[in-house]
Amino acid sequence: MPGVGEVDAQQRDFLESITRNGKHLLGLINSVLDLSKIEAGRMTVHLTRLDLREAIQGAVIDTGSLRSANNQQCTQEMGDVPLEVVADHTRVRQVLFNLLSNASKFTPEGGTIGLSALRTPVPLPLPGERSGERPRLVTRDSVWVSVRDSGIGIRQEDMGRMFKVFSQVDSSSSRQQQGTGLGLALCKQFVELHGGTIGVESIFGEGSTFWFILPVEGPIRQPG
Repeated sequence: MPGVGEVDAQQRDFLESITRNGKHLLGLINSVLDLSKIEAGRMTVHLTRLDLREAIQGAVIDTGSLRSANNQQCTQEMGDVPLEVVADHTRVRQVLFNLLSNASKFTPEGGTIGLSALRTPVPLPLPGERSGERPRLVTRDSVWVSVRDSGIGIRQEDMGRMFKVFSQVDSSSSRQQQGTGLGLALCKQFVELHGGTIGVESIFGEGSTFWFILPVEGPIRQPG
């Protein structure tokens, strides 16, 4: 019999389960609060000079346990060009963590996740001068980041729902994965707060590539 104050194997499993569920609930609450701030126009980004290469490598390390549990590999292709951007470090790490976590969830055991980043000029929307005005496009020096999985992919009819709040693809594979339907919606909002854009390309049965683009010099602020 275990002594007073000692924890046996079953109790340890219970405690670990409570800890995991507590972290999941805290993450859900924080996600809802973030979305509420964004919808109310009260979300701010703290812009600093960020080495995106270091942020990517940090996110790869942070999600390493997810891949290890399924014997997955993560390849990285970033070249030698500087990948510094003006951005909010915390929000960018959230985007990277979410995309890498999703890729691990939907990549089969023993599969490979591909991550790449490159610096390139990209046409990005300028903020509208008046509410409801269609934004103009201007070519800006940017960093394009993509995360590729080798999962089941996404049906064409589901593509438009991927970044909507509480939206999840209804397939046998996705139903097996726990999720809130908030992660990608938050990614979209965080990227757009930086003046960037986000999207997905997928072939059903072959896998998906989620990507986002951040302008090197950060969002363009409108006067007034």
